[in-house]
Amino acid sequence: MTDKTDLLPCPFCGGEKIVDVYIRDGREVKCTSCGGSVHAFQPDASAQARLKWNTRNTKQFVEQACEAVDEVFNNGNYVSVNRFDIKRAIRDKFK
Repeated sequence: MTDKTDLLPCPFCGGEKIVDVYIRDGREVKCTSCGGSVHAFQPDASAQARLKWNTRNTKQFVEQACEAVDEVFNNGNYVSVNRFDIKRAIRDKFK
Protein backbone atom coordinates (compact mmCIF):
# COMPACT_ATOMS: atom_id res chain seq x y z
CA MET A 1 0.00 0.00 0.00
CA THR A 2 1.30 3.44 -0.81
CA ASP A 3 0.71 6.94 0.49
CA LYS A 4 -2.83 8.15 -0.29
CA THR A 5 -2.43 11.88 0.30
CA ASP A 6 -2.95 12.77 -3.36
CA LEU A 7 -6.12 10.69 -3.87
CA LEU A 8 -9.54 12.34 -4.06
CA PRO A 9 -12.54 11.10 -2.02
CA CYS A 10 -14.80 8.43 -3.50
CA PRO A 11 -17.31 9.80 -6.04
CA PHE A 12 -19.98 7.29 -4.97
CA CYS A 13 -20.02 7.33 -1.18
CA GLY A 14 -17.75 10.27 -0.37
CA GLY A 15 -15.45 7.93 1.54
CA GLU A 16 -11.95 9.12 2.26
CA LYS A 17 -10.40 5.73 3.00
CA ILE A 18 -8.85 5.31 -0.44
CA VAL A 19 -6.03 2.80 -0.90
CA ASP A 20 -3.54 2.06 -3.67
CA VAL A 21 -2.82 -1.68 -3.60
CA TYR A 22 -0.86 -4.17 -5.66
CA ILE A 23 -2.80 -6.45 -8.02
CA ARG A 24 -1.27 -8.93 -10.40
CA ASP A 25 0.72 -6.97 -13.02
CA GLY A 26 -0.57 -3.62 -11.79
CA ARG A 27 -2.24 -1.46 -9.16
CA GLU A 28 -5.77 -0.87 -7.93
CA VAL A 29 -6.97 2.34 -6.31
CA LYS A 30 -10.17 1.70 -4.38
CA CYS A 31 -12.52 2.97 -1.73
CA THR A 32 -12.51 0.74 1.33
CA SER A 33 -16.03 1.87 2.23
CA CYS A 34 -17.97 0.95 -0.93
CA GLY A 35 -15.48 -0.89 -3.13
CA GLY A 36 -15.44 1.60 -6.01
CA SER A 37 -12.16 1.12 -7.86
CA VAL A 38 -9.96 1.71 -10.89
CA HIS A 39 -7.17 -0.51 -12.20
CA ALA A 40 -4.01 0.13 -14.15
CA PHE A 41 -1.35 -2.23 -15.40
CA GLN A 42 2.37 -1.93 -16.05
CA PRO A 43 4.24 0.14 -16.99
CA ASP A 44 3.88 2.87 -14.37
CA ALA A 45 0.77 1.27 -12.88
CA SER A 46 0.62 3.22 -9.63
CA ALA A 47 0.81 6.63 -11.29
CA GLN A 48 -1.71 5.59 -13.96
CA ALA A 49 -4.19 4.18 -11.41
CA ARG A 50 -3.96 7.36 -9.31
CA LEU A 51 -4.45 9.51 -12.40
CA LYS A 52 -7.51 7.48 -13.44
CA TRP A 53 -8.97 7.77 -9.92
CA ASN A 54 -8.45 11.51 -9.68
CA THR A 55 -9.56 12.39 -13.22
CA ARG A 56 -12.48 10.03 -13.75
CA ASN A 57 -15.62 11.36 -15.39
CA THR A 58 -18.04 10.75 -12.53
CA LYS A 59 -21.20 11.51 -14.52
CA GLN A 60 -20.25 9.07 -17.28
CA PHE A 61 -19.17 6.51 -14.68
CA VAL A 62 -22.52 6.73 -12.87
CA GLU A 63 -24.45 6.48 -16.16
CA GLN A 64 -22.56 3.31 -17.06
CA ALA A 65 -23.20 1.90 -13.58
CA CYS A 66 -26.92 2.57 -13.98
CA GLU A 67 -26.87 0.77 -17.33
CA ALA A 68 -25.27 -2.23 -15.62
CA VAL A 69 -28.03 -2.26 -12.99
CA ASP A 70 -30.66 -2.06 -15.73
CA GLU A 71 -29.04 -5.07 -17.41
CA VAL A 72 -29.40 -7.09 -14.19
CA PHE A 73 -33.12 -6.41 -14.03
CA ASN A 74 -33.77 -6.64 -17.77
CA ASN A 75 -32.26 -10.09 -18.25
CA GLY A 76 -35.31 -11.78 -16.71
CA ASN A 77 -33.37 -13.53 -13.93
CA TYR A 78 -34.16 -11.13 -11.12
CA VAL A 79 -36.22 -13.41 -8.89
CA SER A 80 -33.82 -12.81 -6.03
CA VAL A 81 -31.41 -10.08 -7.06
CA ASN A 82 -29.31 -8.83 -4.19
CA ARG A 83 -26.67 -6.16 -3.78
CA PHE A 84 -23.91 -8.61 -4.73
CA ASP A 85 -25.56 -9.24 -8.12
CA ILE A 86 -25.72 -5.50 -8.72
CA LYS A 87 -22.11 -4.95 -7.65
CA ARG A 88 -20.98 -7.79 -9.91
CA ALA A 89 -22.86 -6.28 -12.86
CA ILE A 90 -21.30 -2.88 -12.27
CA ARG A 91 -17.81 -4.33 -11.94
CA ASP A 92 -18.29 -6.41 -15.10
CA LYS A 93 -19.34 -3.26 -16.95
CA PHE A 94 -16.05 -1.55 -16.11
CA LYS A 95 -13.64 -4.39 -16.92
